[in-house]
Amino acid sequence: MSNQCYYGGDFWAAVTAVSAGQTPETHPEKWQRLTIPHAFADFLGLDAAARLQPGEGQLDKAAGMRALARDAFEDAIILEARTNGRGHHPAVWTR
Repeated sequence: MSNQCYYGGDFWAAVTAVSAGQTPETHPEKWQRLTIPHAFADFLGLDAAARLQPGEGQLDKAAGMRALARDAFEDAIILEARTNGRGHHPAVWTR
C-alpha cells in the first residue's frame, strides 16, 4: 500500500484499502503507526531549517544548512545500518 498520512502528530501507513475520511482515529484497524528512528532527529531539524531560510531571504545560509542536513542524513543511515535500527550493534557469532 502506498497510502500514507500525517495525522495527530504521527505518520501512518494504510495496511488495507482506505477511503477518503478514514483516518487512523476513525478506522484504526486500517492503519499502522510509523516510527522515525531517533538517529534522524538532527537531519529533520536541519532540513526543516534549510527549507525555511530561503523564504526569509537567507539563500546562502540555506545552502549551508542543506549541506549539513545531507551530512546528518548520511550519518543517520550509517548508524541505522550499523546498529540494525535497534540502538546496538548486532551480535555475530561464528564457529
